[in-house]
Amino acid sequence: MVSCLLITLPYVVSGQSVLNAVVTAGKSRLRPVLMTTMTTILGMIPMAVSTGQGSEMWSPMAIAVIGGLAVSTILTLIYVPTMYCIFGGVGIKRQRRKMHKQLDAYFEEQKQTNN
Repeated sequence: MVSCLLITLPYVVSGQSVLNAVVTAGKSRLRPVLMTTMTTILGMIPMAVSTGQGSEMWSPMAIAVIGGLAVSTILTLIYVPTMYCIFGGVGIKRQRRKMHKQLDAYFEEQKQTNN
C-alpha cells in the first residue's frame, strides 16, 4: 500500500490533479502488481489442493496466503487509491485556503505601504 502512494506522489508534486495522478500511477503499476500476485497465487494452488503426506499442515497455509494476496491486491488497486483521492483532495484544498489567506495578507500589507 505504501508503494502505491510512493508511485502516486511524484505525479501530484508535478502539478497534476489528485485524480489524474492516481489514474496515471494506476496505469503504470497495474500490470506488475497483477503479474506478481497471479504468479504467487498460481504457485500456491498445488500446495493448497494437494492430498499427499504433510498436506494437512501445508494446505491451510497455502489457502491463507492465496486469500491474503487476493484481499491485499484489491486493497492496493481499489481501496487505497480511492481513499487517497478523497483525503488528498481535502489536503490540497486546505493548502490552497492557507495560501490564499497569506496572499491576501501580503497584498493588504503592500496596499498599506503604497498609500
